Amino acid sequence: MSSNSLLKQCLSWIWLGAFAFYQAGAFYAAQHEVPPPLRRICGNLLWPADWHMFAFPSRFHTKVEFQGYKDGAWKRLPMENWYPTHWESGYRWERRPVYDYASRQIAFLRAACGKSGDDKARLVRFRWRKTPGAPIQNKIGIRSDVLMTLDCHDMPPEPRVKVL
Repeated sequence: MSSNSLLKQCLSWIWLGAFAFYQAGAFYAAQHEVPPPLRRICGNLLWPADWHMFAFPSRFHTKVEFQGYKDGAWKRLPMENWYPTHWESGYRWERRPVYDYASRQIAFLRAACGKSGDDKARLVRFRWRKTPGAPIQNKIGIRSDVLMTLDCHDMPPEPRVKVL
């Protein structure tokens, strides 16, 4: 065996070991709270472990709907028609970073109030369990949660945004 071939083999094994060590660290960070010393040493090197889309898959399907209140009844608001998506990935209000944070929900509810002219607007989340491995996901056991309700006549002031 030539020394050049032996060097390549050794470097390959070292790289493979370092990659396996990194993967084990990322797996540990995804399963547990990353300990501060490891975070201090590695910085943001283990970011794939924090990427919720891959590290923490959801066990539920989620559908978000806007509803308006007028004349004593709630009706569905056609936000998809008023604000069509320009991306294949869907509507922004159906994403977890929007429906998990009240400060982001207010912006969409304010837009719904402006377009609908209703007395109130609310954001409702519908969830049902995923069936792993099934090509057809039936909507069995749908649970609904009202995430936020906004009075359209008594809205909080718009945040001041400085445009650069």
